[in-house]
Amino acid sequence: MLYIGNMAQAHLTETNQIVISDEFIATLPDHYTSKAVEALQTIIKACDTMNDKQKLVFELRCLKAKSWRDTLPILGLHKSRAQEVYNQSVLIFAENFAPIKDLRGGNND
Repeated sequence: MLYIGNMAQAHLTETNQIVISDEFIATLPDHYTSKAVEALQTIIKACDTMNDKQKLVFELRCLKAKSWRDTLPILGLHKSRAQEVYNQSVLIFAENFAPIKDLRGGNND
């Protein structure tokens, strides 16, 4: 995980966004790469502070170990603009990486 120390108000550079994207998509099968990059970059750009970005990146990297039902509440962002984009991006992830039934709470497996 990218660690920036006390730069809570700083914005991630383009290079650091690429590093984060690369770290995250490394956990996904190859055919998910383009959708993962698209959704993750959208989310990162929506976060206003470094702290929001770091928190979200860490939580996104935990997705593979949790069900969507468990993960979605954890991923809430504090800023309304970031939250709106996050909500849209959740659908991108859900449509490509998780069963829709599980996202809606209808999968009992």
